[in-house]
Parts: sequence; structure tokens; C-alpha cells
Amino acid sequence: MPSERTHYEILGVGPGATSEEIRQRYRLLAKRYHPDVASASDASAAHRTFVEITAAYEVLIDRRKREAYDRELALRAHRQSRDAGQASGARASAQAPPPRSGPRRATPQPPPPRPEPPPDLGQMLHTARLDFAAGRISAAQAACHEILRHDRQNAGAHALLGDICRVQGRFEEALRRYRRAVELSQAARKGQSAERYTWGARALALARSMPPLALGGWLLVLGLYLLPVVYPGSPVAEGGWMSGWTDNLLVGMIGSALLVGFLATSMRLVERPEGELRAPVWRRGRRSLSLGAVLLPASILCYPVVVLVALLLGVAGRRLPRPMIHLLGISCILLLLFAVAGPAGGETLLLGGNIIFPCMVLGCLAGGHFRDAW
Repeated sequence: MPSERTHYEILGVGPGATSEEIRQRYRLLAKRYHPDVASASDASAAHRTFVEITAAYEVLIDRRKREAYDRELALRAHRQSRDAGQASGARASAQAPPPRSGPRRATPQPPPPRPEPPPDLGQMLHTARLDFAAGRISAAQAACHEILRHDRQNAGAHALLGDICRVQGRFEEALRRYRRAVELSQAARKGQSAERYTWGARALALARSMPPLALGGWLLVLGLYLLPVVYPGSPVAEGGWMSGWTDNLLVGMIGSALLVGFLATSMRLVERPEGELRAPVWRRGRRSLSLGAVLLPASILCYPVVVLVALLLGVAGRRLPRPMIHLLGISCILLLLFAVAGPAGGETLLLGGNIIFPCMVLGCLAGGHFRDAW
């Protein structure tokens, strides 16, 4: 059975390749295997290859992820060499010649079989985190359950399972897993089998550190929302449709939209929108038009029309991708809040979405790069 290709083999670079070499190789392969440039018959294979290339690039371009992956490769090579040595020893003993005839000697009893060493749960958890970061959810979930079969009080496995459940939309189960992880980590800090707990897991760091970070972020959103309410500021235009807008209203709308998008994506309240924004909505030969190229300019020009089209598509049974629906819904709520409490409610309701929605999308794109690190 052929062994699974490493990330280095997928990108066609050596283990000593520099970051610039990895970037250049990724750009070359991404242009060659991008689904938009593949023919209809090869679209499925090109998509799988492009996903493999992207996953390999995201691991190798990040220094910490690459170091962890190199350690995993070294451990895998050590295990393979050990298994090969054991197999060659078994073949040599099976091919040994039969003993010569002669006086029978007392054959020594074979030593009792050595018990198998216990599995390295720390390495298993490390591999599960790599699988989760690469999108191999089933493999990460199976590894966590295997860890808990050996150690029911492994806080890292419970926290990672909570992260997996949250990605899958099972929020109650995710909350239960997080609570269990926090309970076990608190027990470890009190000295109860502290050596059994590891704190390197991103998910456990999320369980401990994300609430205060999230609280600070949402409080900042509240402050930006109240800024034009408490301090309206100076008008930004003397006449026209934006005559009632103030500088503090613009700061509040732009800042809160960016922060809401960032927090919602980094906390996994909404999915990352990159894939949906790149999804083609029109294709003719090798030319295509992505959803982002249509949606973002349209929202900047006339946000109410975008919302109306989204509603009509929903009534017709042709909904937009789920992340886009979530972002439109959140942006509508934020727009209504500014229109109700801020200055120039009518102008804000009519034109505020032209600013809020694009800024929220930008915040989501930025937050998507931090969700795995947290």
C-alpha cells in the first residue's frame, strides 16, 4: 500500500526549502490546478489536488506548524524503521535451517513477550491538532476518542473535541466538552495528577483565554456603537444624502463592522467566507466571475438592493451560501442599531449598509487567519 505523500512531496520541494521557495512553488501549482482553469471533466480531480496543495502550503509556510509537522515526520520515520527491523527479524527466524540430528538438548524456554509500551498520548494529541488544522475532522475526532479510551481525564482531548463539535454546529456538546476541559485543567493546577495535562493545545488555550479576549472585543464594539450616540461629532458633508452624517458616525460604523466580522469569524460564530467569495457564479470557457466580484461592488453601490435580491433568491429556493446569509443578517442588525440610535437615521438606513457590509467582510477575512491560532 503506497504511503501517504508528505506536504513537501505535494508541493515538490525539499525539507530544507525556504519560505520564498515554498511561496513560489505554491503560486505555480495553484495556477496550474485551480478549479477555475480546469476543464469540466477534470474539475473534481483538480479541486482535490488544489485542496491538498493549499493544506500543504498553510502548514509549511507557518514556522510553528512546520516545526511541529517536521517532528511528526521524524517520529513517523522512526516508527517505520522500527517496524521494518522487527519484520526482517521475524523473516530471518522463519527462514533459519532446521537443527541437525544428534543428541537432543534441552531447548531454553522463550522469554515471555514484552508488554507493548503505552501509546504516547501527547504525540497522539499533537497529531490530532495537526489533522484538525488541516481540515481532517474525522481523523482528529477518532484520535481524540482513542486518547480518551486510555485517559478519560485528558483535558486537551476534551477541549479539541469541543472545538470539533463547534465547527460541526453541535454547540451544546461543544459547551459540555469545554466545561469538562476547564474542570480537568483546574484540577491539574491544584496538583491532582498535573503531569497528565498538556497546555499546548490551541483549543484549550481558546477555552481559557478566548472569553476575556472576546469580552474585550465586544465591549469595544459597544463603545464604537455608543460613540456617535454620546458624541455625535462634526458633519462630514454640507448637503446631499450624507448631510446628516458625522465623523463619529463613520468611525463607529466602520470600526464596529470590522470588529464584528473579525470576532464572529475568529470565534467560529460564522464560517470563513473565502471559499464562497471565490466560488464562480458565471463561467464561459476559461473566464469566470466569482461571487465576491459581484457581491462586494454591488453592496458598496447599493446595499438595500443586495438584501432585496438575497430575499428574492431565498423565496425562489436559490439561497446564497450560508456564510453570506449570516453576514447579511448580522450587517442588517448592526445597520438598524445605528439607524435607530445614531444621528441621521434615515440616511443611515439607506446608505449605511454600503459601508457596514464591505467592512464586515474584510473583518471576516482577517479573523479567518486567527481562528486556528486561537
